[in-house]
Amino acid sequence: MYSIMSHSNNIREIMKEAEKINKPLRILKKEININEKIFDFNPLKVISVFKKGKRLIVRLVEVEGKRGKCKINTKLNYNKVYLSDILLDNKELILENYFTYEPFKIYTLIFE
Repeated sequence: MYSIMSHSNNIREIMKEAEKINKPLRILKKEININEKIFDFNPLKVISVFKKGKRLIVRLVEVEGKRGKCKINTKLNYNKVYLSDILLDNKELILENYFTYEPFKIYTLIFE
């Protein structure tokens, strides 16, 4: 899990927020069966997946210090996929089935 946030210079405020974010996970007693991969963005790592309205947002990160092209391998049913900034403000339509990545960056894909 990751968190990027702006903060004041008030150390008490920062520590209080860090405490909230870094609480231990609660384990629920439920069984989850995942039989197949829904998507694969190798060599990038998936760090979050969430829905916003009808859009599916997937965040990826490059952690090995490499450059290259990331192929979009998915079983999702979508019409368009966009490369966006982390705030989901600027969208660039991905016309091919891949995008170029750079070292140590976070990438946001929007599936519509």
